[in-house]
Amino acid sequence: MPTRSLIEVVRGLAQHPEGFAGLFRRMSYVPLLPLLELPRRDVADGLRKAFSDSGLSDADFERVSLRDLVVFALRSESDYWAGLAVRWLADGFPIDETVVQAGDEMVSAKRGTQADRQTLFRLIRRYEPCA
Repeated sequence: MPTRSLIEVVRGLAQHPEGFAGLFRRMSYVPLLPLLELPRRDVADGLRKAFSDSGLSDADFERVSLRDLVVFALRSESDYWAGLAVRWLADGFPIDETVVQAGDEMVSAKRGTQADRQTLFRLIRRYEPCA
C-alpha cells in the first residue's frame, strides 16, 4: 500500500521550498499524513533517524507528535486518513484521553467508514485512564 518509504516521505518534507518548519507551521500535520500509510512500528522506530538522515534538526523532530498526527487524521474529513489512523490504533498505537476524545468525535459525527467507526468504538471503549 505505501507508495513511498519513510525516508522518502521525510526527505520530501526536508526538501520542500519552505523548509520543514515553514511547511509544518503553514499546513500542520497535512504533509505528515503519508506516514500513516507505513507500518506504525516502522514509523515509531525510524522517524528520528529519517529526520536526521534528511538533514532535519532535533528541533524539527521534536515538533512532531505521532499522537497528534493520529488525532489530526481522526478529526479529518478524509475517510482514507481516518481509516489509516484507526489501523494504527488497532495495531497497538497508544490510546490516551486525547485520542479517545477525537475517536468519540469521529464516531458521533459518523465520519469514516462504518467498519472503521466500529473498530474505533471498540478500541476506545477499552481505554482506562491511569489514576
